[in-house]
Amino acid sequence: MPYVLPDNRRVSPDSAFSLNGVHHSRGWLRRASEAERTALGITWEHPPAPPAPPPPPSPTADDVNRARDAVLALGLTVAIVGYPNPIDVQTRPEDWDSLTGLYLRDMNRIPGDNEPIPFRCANNVTHSLPAGITSKLYLKVIAHRQAVYQAAWALKAMNPIPADYATNPSYWPPSGL
Repeated sequence: MPYVLPDNRRVSPDSAFSLNGVHHSRGWLRRASEAERTALGITWEHPPAPPAPPPPPSPTADDVNRARDAVLALGLTVAIVGYPNPIDVQTRPEDWDSLTGLYLRDMNRIPGDNEPIPFRCANNVTHSLPAGITSKLYLKVIAHRQAVYQAAWALKAMNPIPADYATNPSYWPPSGL
C-alpha cells in the first residue's frame, strides 16, 4: 500500500522521492522508522475496508412454500373426543391418499357396519378406530393442513416476508390438535 506525502502524492514503499528539497532513495520508506516518517508528515494509506457483504436475499413465496411443505410433513398429534388416546398422524405427501381412503371408508359404511377401522399411526401403533372416529381424525388433520396453508398465505402477503418465517413457530399453527 502506498504512503501519502504531505502534498498528497502517493508513493510506494520502494520508490525514491523528494520532499522539501531532500531526495530520499529507493526503499527509504521501508527502512525508515514510524517516528521518522511521522516527523516528515508521511502517512500510510490504509486500504479501504472491504465492502460489507450483501444482505441475504429476502425470502420469496417459493421459500415460504418449501417451509409450508416442511411443516406439513412434520405430522401432528390429534386428540379426538370419544377416543381414549391421542394419535400421532404422519402428514407427508404420500400419507394423504391413505388418510383420504380411510375417511371415505368410514363415511361410506354400509348401515350396520360397526367394524373398527385399523389405523397405523406415526409411532407404528395400530389403533382400532370405531365408526365415526376415523372421520373425526381426518377432519382434524385436514383442518390443520388448511391452517398451515393459511399461515403460508399470510406470510406471502407480508412485504417483506420476515427472515425468520421458517423458524419462528408463531407464524405456524401448533402441531397438536
